[in-house]
Amino acid sequence: MKSSVRVGGWVATVVLLAALMGGADTVRTARAQADSYTFPDTGKTVKGRFYQYWVNSGAVTRQGSAVSDEMQEVSEVDGKTYLVQYFEKAVLELHPENQVPYDVLLSLLGSSLYKQKYPGGAPHQMPNESPSSRLFPETGKRVGCQFLDYWLSSGGLMQFGYPISDEIIEKSEVSGKPMRVQYFERAVLKYDERLLERFTTSAGAEYVVAAQLGKARYQAKHLGEKPQVFMPTQPAPSSATDCTRTPRGPSESDAFPDPPARASVGKGLVVKGMVRSTKGCAPINNASVKYVVAGPNGEYDADHEGKVFTDSSGAYTFETNFPGFYGAGGPHVHLYIEGEGYRSLETEIFVACGQTEGTFDVVLAPSQGE
Repeated sequence: MKSSVRVGGWVATVVLLAALMGGADTVRTARAQADSYTFPDTGKTVKGRFYQYWVNSGAVTRQGSAVSDEMQEVSEVDGKTYLVQYFEKAVLELHPENQVPYDVLLSLLGSSLYKQKYPGGAPHQMPNESPSSRLFPETGKRVGCQFLDYWLSSGGLMQFGYPISDEIIEKSEVSGKPMRVQYFERAVLKYDERLLERFTTSAGAEYVVAAQLGKARYQAKHLGEKPQVFMPTQPAPSSATDCTRTPRGPSESDAFPDPPARASVGKGLVVKGMVRSTKGCAPINNASVKYVVAGPNGEYDADHEGKVFTDSSGAYTFETNFPGFYGAGGPHVHLYIEGEGYRSLETEIFVACGQTEGTFDVVLAPSQGE
């Protein structure tokens, strides 16, 4: 994607530089130097053909910052020596035997990591069978939902290569909790773990990010550090200890529907959670949880809304179809929660494509006294 940025009376056409590399001052510096850029966060400089490739291939968004200088390195693929430079998300290799733009290639970091972790192939893989998924006959693997959207919009074959696995559940290095990932020849894509560990109320949350394989490889190979990519660690604290009132939003209705009491309006997505009070996290019994989703055709109607009540422990559960695409912020479920003596709450929960269940806990404040 290109954008024109006016700097000091002239217009510089750049590839995401204004937004991704520090704004007008950085654009001015990059324009003046023409063939190099020094990263303020790492102190490393990218120049020449690597700089040209970096700028024209997504810059920071796709490759990240440089974490090394240029160096000579023997390829694990063909045993030849190439000039390389490590970036957070990739390793750039110079292949002078190829014509521009194919003289700069990305190392097969995804393939290398996959073979290291799963020499016999990853168990329990989950092919994405969604209607919009795409089969890659070159490897026999399918890519769908946000993984496919990200692959197509962020560089495709040149940036990521072909898929070499189906979707896999691995433990996050950050939280130790399950995360959905998929391996490609040059990268590993993962859902933002907030969307798989819990539902989120942030419509602007990124669904997919690329793992920082370049940085992990550099640390392991040249700094002697143990790579930490999707490795178990201590679990994050449970949300059950958080008694802060759940905020409203991101949107509210003038008149939320009052649907019939029913625990299911479809199949494919199970939503469960707890409704508690800000007063000592006490469970709220018989709280009303109304829910509304778009049907498979993306339209709202009375057949896709229902109401359930919490039990004595404050727990609730309902099941719906996976929300149809409505075009606003991604697939989501509308909720309206009421408890006698408490302030009502309206909110939305956003889900990742392919997600079949999740937990959304709610904390209500008393209608008086807070």
